Amino acid sequence: MGANGIFRLPEPVVGRLDLAGPWGEAIVHARLTVPLRTFLAVMSAVDSNDAVTLAPVLRTWASDYLVDWNIHDPDGNPLPADADGFGTLPFIGAVGMVTAWLRAAAEVDLPLGQESPDTATSGGSRAKPRQRS
Repeated sequence: MGANGIFRLPEPVVGRLDLAGPWGEAIVHARLTVPLRTFLAVMSAVDSNDAVTLAPVLRTWASDYLVDWNIHDPDGNPLPADADGFGTLPFIGAVGMVTAWLRAAAEVDLPLGQESPDTATSGGSRAKPRQRS
């Protein structure tokens, strides 16, 4: 507890997402400190498999939580790490990225280097949270 009995929320954490399969070489950083309502909305949208529900939630996620990446189009031009760039990704890559983010955000409070019990489903990955400099 801080001065005067006040607890301050920790500084936001940005971490690298560990992506699976052919996306594993992509370097993607996203904000991992997230309000509970946002986390639950993204999780529910991904689980829904409903395009009408999923599309606006993913666009908001990319606008608010995607920080940067090293992803380029087939011609070698960098894609912006924002909602427009995210919207050009293949479906499997976009959903895989958000799924990796859900797992990483769920573990953000772990001390650096500490493993948690594996709660991932098949093909899951876990990010190693780190403070943004």
